[in-house]
Amino acid sequence: MTTSEQTRAHRLRVMSGRDPNERHRAATPLELLYDLTFVVAFGVAGEQFAHLLAEGHFAAGLTAFGLAIFAICWGWISFSWFASAYDTDDWAFRLATMVQMVGVIILSLGLPQVFHSIDDGRPVDNSVTVAGYVVNCGSRCSSCGCARPGRIRRGAGPARHMPPPSVWHRPAGSYC
Repeated sequence: MTTSEQTRAHRLRVMSGRDPNERHRAATPLELLYDLTFVVAFGVAGEQFAHLLAEGHFAAGLTAFGLAIFAICWGWISFSWFASAYDTDDWAFRLATMVQMVGVIILSLGLPQVFHSIDDGRPVDNSVTVAGYVVNCGSRCSSCGCARPGRIRRGAGPARHMPPPSVWHRPAGSYC
């Protein structure tokens, strides 16, 4: 690779929709690592749920597990939709994805507090979980900000099926 090609490879790219006819797209190593952070979050939620079930606290366990799974899945689905809809793999997208992974880990660290507060009948102590979600969503919204009108090349993939920018009613980051 020449020096000019290396320089060009590290620049920000214009966000474009994925080609719907693309066959056999494999997950990138970064996407797989991102998924592993969610495996950790599901594991923490499952371990806390099993602990409450072993103590016979079925209602508290089920309630806390439902809240935890909702919070985890909400972040996972948002990223999965965005990563599968847009074909962006520049340094800014990678950095935003890594920050989102840190947010998922922070969210996971707060799950035991959520389970214990629900089990004790106290108000839900979700401060750490919410902080993790804010880190995750803040980074995701910065990625969505790159999807603003003028930054999307319309012609291939899901972006082709989006309405023209003149009829958009919500700002780009409001979907996060």
